[in-house]
Amino acid sequence: MKRLVHKVVASADVAIGFGLTQSEPFAGYGGSGKIILSGVCSYEIIEMNHLMVSSPNVYPGNFDNAVRADIDDVTRLAGLTMVINVVLDTQGQVLNLVAAELRQTHRKSVKEYNKVYAVKMPMLASKRRRT
Repeated sequence: MKRLVHKVVASADVAIGFGLTQSEPFAGYGGSGKIILSGVCSYEIIEMNHLMVSSPNVYPGNFDNAVRADIDDVTRLAGLTMVINVVLDTQGQVLNLVAAELRQTHRKSVKEYNKVYAVKMPMLASKRRRT
């Protein structure tokens, strides 16, 4: 049977991921389990994840989508124990660091990222009416 996750990660008692939280075109935001999927998974797993980019609700800044859900599922199956995420400023300095369980870390880190970088829009361009 083909190995789906690198043997070092698969055989580890503890696996801790380090990630950078930032807007990402398909997963909504980078960081958390994305380090596992794109870092230590097989080509086949990565390819299957990338096939989901045309799914509904896949766009930057939305972490409730099929691509992110798949990343979280693969990460859990790979046995990622904990994640440390950082939010950086424009000079590469750490603004925020969150360390906890996978999903909890990602949500907290995204919230901190959005405090600095998100902009409120009156409506999405796709919701705009023709006049």
